[in-house]
Amino acid sequence: MRFEKIPLLKVAAVLNILLAVGHIICIPWLDEAFKLYGIDNLMNQISLSYGEYIPYIITIIIAVCFALCAYMPYQPTV
Repeated sequence: MRFEKIPLLKVAAVLNILLAVGHIICIPWLDEAFKLYGIDNLMNQISLSYGEYIPYIITIIIAVCFALCAYMPYQPTV
């Protein structure tokens, strides 16, 4: 069986997609995720200052940024 090399840009694109999907999937458990990463106090301050939906909006924006980084036309070099 012959294995072809996988271009690193494809690997990076797949990882960025996984990160974007992971951010979206963790939205129902966002408070637990913030505790896991030690940013629960910061996010509580942000939600008290700017509104309770802001941490969710920040998470969605981060997911969109990862998805945008994953989208790049692949053009192999000859």
